[in-house]
Amino acid sequence: MALRRKKRREEKERRQAEQQTELQRTQSAPDNRILWTQDERNQLEHMQNGSELPQDGTTAEQITQMSSDDNAPTQGIVGSATTESKAVLNPVITERTVLQAYDRLMRYKTYKTSLDRRIKANEDYWKLRQWDYYDHNGNKKKGDNEVATAWLWNCIASKHADLMDGYPESNIRPKREDDVEEAEKLKSILPVIFEENDYENTYSELANYILKQGVCCAGVFWDGTKHDGLGDISVEKIDILNLFWESGVTDIQDSKEVFHTSLVDNESLVKQYPQLEGKLNSHKVISDQYRTDDAIDTDGKTTVVDWFYKVSDSNGNQVLHYCKFVEGTVLFATENDAENYPNGWYDHGLYPFVVTPLFPVEGSIAGYGYTDIGRGDQHAIDVLTQAMLTNARVTSKPRYFIKTNGAVNEAEFADWNKDFVHTTGSLNDDSIMPIATSPVPTFVVNMRENLIAEMKETLGNRDVNNGGSTSGVTAASAIATMQEQSGKMSRTHNKIMYTMHRKITNMVIELIRQFYDVLREYRITGKYGQEKFVQYNNAGLKPQKQPSILGRDMGLRLPCFDIEVTAQKASPYTKMEQNELAIQLYNLGVFSPQNVDMSLMLLQTMDFAHKDEIIQMIMQNGTMFDKYQQLQKIAFNLAQQVDMQNGTQMAEQLAQAILVENGNNSEEPSGNLSVDGITTDDTSERSFMTNAREKAQASTQVNQ
Repeated sequence: MALRRKKRREEKERRQAEQQTELQRTQSAPDNRILWTQDERNQLEHMQNGSELPQDGTTAEQITQMSSDDNAPTQGIVGSATTESKAVLNPVITERTVLQAYDRLMRYKTYKTSLDRRIKANEDYWKLRQWDYYDHNGNKKKGDNEVATAWLWNCIASKHADLMDGYPESNIRPKREDDVEEAEKLKSILPVIFEENDYENTYSELANYILKQGVCCAGVFWDGTKHDGLGDISVEKIDILNLFWESGVTDIQDSKEVFHTSLVDNESLVKQYPQLEGKLNSHKVISDQYRTDDAIDTDGKTTVVDWFYKVSDSNGNQVLHYCKFVEGTVLFATENDAENYPNGWYDHGLYPFVVTPLFPVEGSIAGYGYTDIGRGDQHAIDVLTQAMLTNARVTSKPRYFIKTNGAVNEAEFADWNKDFVHTTGSLNDDSIMPIATSPVPTFVVNMRENLIAEMKETLGNRDVNNGGSTSGVTAASAIATMQEQSGKMSRTHNKIMYTMHRKITNMVIELIRQFYDVLREYRITGKYGQEKFVQYNNAGLKPQKQPSILGRDMGLRLPCFDIEVTAQKASPYTKMEQNELAIQLYNLGVFSPQNVDMSLMLLQTMDFAHKDEIIQMIMQNGTMFDKYQQLQKIAFNLAQQVDMQNGTQMAEQLAQAILVENGNNSEEPSGNLSVDGITTDDTSERSFMTNAREKAQASTQVNQ
């Protein structure tokens, strides 16, 4: 890859030198351009503008793309940027600019201190370390039973299972008929892209994060290191502790700028950016760190900042720009390379982050999660559990009062292995007295049970959600119905996650539109599971020329799509319900082509998943059945013509076959038809037709 870039750069410099020599020669020559061809004029304009002259069939657009590929970082997030440094004569982003941006970054960090503290505490609750946040007034004593119950943990784990049961799938629907084919291609390609990103695991991490912290963030970037430098899309989970934005906004796209920080090894940085040699002396870590079981070594690492910001162009459109810097040193900036980045970093103009709150709160991007809501009940349950266990320990181990001048050998009395205990003198009732202990009051036990029930009710984690039942309910259908009714909160969370997935899918499509210039080959799964190999690029997503109207050029249009998100795999109970519904519809004859009109009337009054697809299939079957009946009539009339000419009985045989095939319940072909100029006008009914009708009527009579 580096050798190819070097050859391109050397070839580019050679061509520019030849063009400059030719430019000097032509400028000193008489100006006789009026006799030049159009191609020669274009070449001269290229040289006068300082542009590289396209040669060997290479277009100017392709050369611009090659130049852009040679100088662009390969990814929006630190970790894989180009090692080449391009000198900029008059940079827009300077050392002073990034120092000012760093000051704003630290100010944003101060603003979200409370959020960062809450996120770290929620993570400790998830690790069952909640006792570190109890008894801040000194009530906890050394040696107390710090029993961390997992009621809150169980709730989050149950909700996470519900979200994974509804793992999303994108259905791309075109907004115009011209884009139907492209929508079908995208529908087949997108699952492959998500699978290459291990998106199911990423989705699981996002679901777990949003349930714990009340907010999650996904990053959608272009990674130029994938596929041996060809590049592809990367979808990642972003830790909120590493993300900083303008305070007070509720949508990250409304922020003036967004910062993302990450720790990178100094050796790797110097290898990628030789200009950093000797400059990486700071060990300051900007982002907060979680408390982990193993210590995280930050020595020899430096915080690298990815700075995204929006600037309005001359037309008032928002252009996304990107800068990577470290400790006041600019590593890359799109504004410093405006020739290769006229539209900014990404053409879609959006920050490559999708931030989603669970329970939104006013004035903040982040929301509240189940940990924030269930903390109080979890604290009370743990404290009461601790008191009950302490009482049980004290009650199970008897203690005694012994007089100071008592006659009992205390060592032998405390040793349960001693069969004999020596005394001095006579023993009295008050020489040794057991210490009386009281069991835990019943109302304390009831209070703990009520707190557990309150947590289950508040967080929507009832027993029936986990497969249990109450009040003696044991029937599978009844349990399934109760689970369906109690899963309202989980269905709401699925819709929230589907909204996030829709935004991610939209960003993926936009990156395909921008970067998929080269044909790529994919193995996709066909309609009925068969494997197919297809080639795809972004030609169908580029602006398309519109047909002229009344001789007026209507310009270009950009193919756009609606994204419908559905569950890829339904839960077992949902599958059972859908299968039962399909069987009932079949038993009612809804799928029979003879009942098309009545079936459509029935389905229009119903509401269930994939109803439109079933209606469409029934209509298609009805249309085919109508054509089939017409062909039967045509065949019957032709058979009558043949019988009249040859004295055969083909029409009778055909009528009987039709009656048998249609279940002795189809309408008899009748009427005069014209087929290829042959008409029938015989209105009298033949004997075999009368017999066929009598047989049909007899077969449909109900026996008394």
